[in-house]
Amino acid sequence: MSEVFQLAEIFNSHMVLQRDAAVKVWGSGPNKSRVTLTISQQVHSTTISHNKWCITLEPLCLGPSLEMKVTCGDEAIIITDILVGDVYLCSGQSNMAMPLRETNNGDLDLYSINLPVVRLCDMVVKPYEGSTAYISPDDTIGWEIKTSDLKWQPCSWPHIHNFSSIGYHFASHLYNAYKIPIGIVNCSFGGRPICTWIREDYFKEDDELLAYYKDFEQRLKEVDPLAYMKAFGEYLVNICHYISKQTTIWPTEPFGPFDTNTPSVLYHSMLERIVPFHFKAILWYQGESDELISHLYTNLFKILIKNWREVFENPDLPFFYVQLPNFNTHAAPNDPYLWGKQRLAQEQVTRTVPHTYMVVSTDIGEMDDIHPKDKRPVAVRLAALVQKYLYNENIAAESPRLYEAKLIDSHIHLLFEGDGLPLVRPNEPIYINVVDYLGQNHPILAEICDNQILLDCTAIPKPLKIHYCLESSCEAKIFDSNTLPVAPFCKIL
Repeated sequence: MSEVFQLAEIFNSHMVLQRDAAVKVWGSGPNKSRVTLTISQQVHSTTISHNKWCITLEPLCLGPSLEMKVTCGDEAIIITDILVGDVYLCSGQSNMAMPLRETNNGDLDLYSINLPVVRLCDMVVKPYEGSTAYISPDDTIGWEIKTSDLKWQPCSWPHIHNFSSIGYHFASHLYNAYKIPIGIVNCSFGGRPICTWIREDYFKEDDELLAYYKDFEQRLKEVDPLAYMKAFGEYLVNICHYISKQTTIWPTEPFGPFDTNTPSVLYHSMLERIVPFHFKAILWYQGESDELISHLYTNLFKILIKNWREVFENPDLPFFYVQLPNFNTHAAPNDPYLWGKQRLAQEQVTRTVPHTYMVVSTDIGEMDDIHPKDKRPVAVRLAALVQKYLYNENIAAESPRLYEAKLIDSHIHLLFEGDGLPLVRPNEPIYINVVDYLGQNHPILAEICDNQILLDCTAIPKPLKIHYCLESSCEAKIFDSNTLPVAPFCKIL
């Protein structure tokens, strides 16, 4: 452990601290030395133990920018232009990482943005613990490669260029609504499964997840170390070629000890760097890389939430997340319901874990592009849920969800709950699939009335199940009065 006196990386000038919360400030330094922190009218001191120190601030309120001074012996660290407001963590995979410059109207947004009290803190990917971050002087290279790492910047050109489009639009929406400082930390890595963000010991809480974890361990043991180190060395060289624009092809990562799909690897190499920073809530967009293990995803997501709530020391830390959109995946050509099953796994989390909220996005995906270009609607829906549940706004934010399905005589009655009921009758006929006792699908015309859908199953022998938007490439066609799509569903009668 280094004996150099320093603040944790996330604490630097232009940052935002969470208002009305007991924020922790931490760092490292010489053992048994005394650290004193001054901010606003507060003065706190502590003694460094095991080369680490941590100080808890009394809650700060909205107001003018602040200066923080931290001293240890003759050394002093001063950071300035600190705002107090609401701070959010964006995480997940490529659809969260997707930069503003790559999205619809991104170029127009880039040159017109000037929100000085919205602050952005980007984190470059660190593929494994102790690795070098992918830093480049040119922030037009890739999505993970940045020009700075964990440095707070005002939301203006050029700092927004490579920042998460969802993060930006979300922050902009909240700022325009409340005119308070908003901080966004982006900690995401494209193409990585959820297991990479979960600490090792949490897999032990579920037998299936423990077996899943041990399978990775066994596969790693079977890797030839010499062949792997050779391949990994070539991989690092090719990344350097990519950053220096000698190639436009991102190299394929070899499987081995440093593989970034390994359970817990990103938890240690990325998330742990900002623990236990205080966030108002988490914004999560991930799931594409787990499309083949939807049967495990609900429990994986649950233990991630438990893990993060515990390490961020907030048992009710809210999670706002995006359900997978419509997309024609080819990962399993013989399974047309691959993403549908993943969507249902995602929804189980918000049905069973308190303080979790889901955006339905089956109307704003792109059938043949896993990265939908229009990120603004996703961000606005996330912001609306946050406004409803964290800012106590009386607004419509929840998509209608099926809460009851009853077979009465030969008719199925589907009842929905949501903010924008009644359901709106579409201009075209809408069909919902009814599955009979032989497993055959029957598209049945939906009769929509207020918060109910009626299906006439007179001609179907023994209807056993119904489903809507279960296909990976589904097309949402049923909406509420606020144009929010009905959440996909699958229900046994």
